[in-house]
This record gives sequence, structure tokens and C-alpha cells, in this order.
Amino acid sequence: MNPNARQKYTHFLLYKHGIDTFNAIFRLSRAIHVSEKLFSSAGLKDKRGHTTQKISVYNTDAHTVAKFYKEAYRNKEMWIDQIEGCKESKIEVGGLAGNQFGLVLRLVNASEGLEALKRV
Repeated sequence: MNPNARQKYTHFLLYKHGIDTFNAIFRLSRAIHVSEKLFSSAGLKDKRGHTTQKISVYNTDAHTVAKFYKEAYRNKEMWIDQIEGCKESKIEVGGLAGNQFGLVLRLVNASEGLEALKRV
């Protein structure tokens, strides 16, 4: 590929569960044959949660990132979507406007759960 044809940054959403951000980027980088050093994110997400986060990759076109779809059946803990090329800036730590959380309480008595929520 002609280096002049590459986009500066490609952004995409990473959906994952049961895997931390470092390992997710490591697996993604190996699947599409791009150095993990070229990836950046706005922060780390919990390994145990079902999370979505914005990721950017430097000097890699959207077509290359989309190659991960072929590998996705092997990586049941993660998926990518909303690939957007031609971005001028990378995703950086502290670059988020905020976080959203949804909590699921399991094995909690309904009345105890209500009392616990009142204390929060």
C-alpha cells in the first residue's frame, strides 16, 4: 500500500468482556498485523465488565482494521464496530466527556437491594 494513501488515525469502537484493554489491543494487533504501539485509548476498562470504548490506531487504514472481522469468531470476548478513518487526532487518556455505567445486582434479596440503593 502506498504510505501517502494511509489515513492519519482510524477510530473504532471496541466491545469486550472477560478481557482487559491491554490484552484486547494485543489480540487485535496480532490479528491485523499492526504493532500494538500504534493503538491508543481513552483509558482502561474492567476485565470483568461488558464494556465499550473508543480506540484509535495510527497510520492504519479502515480496511486493515476491518480485517479483524475475519478473526472475530475466534475472539468471542471482543468485537469492533463503527470504524471511521481519516481522523486528525488520536484517542487519548482524559479525552472523554464522561462515563456511563449500568449495574446488575445478582443474588440479592429484593428488599435488601432496595435498602442498599437508598444508601448510595
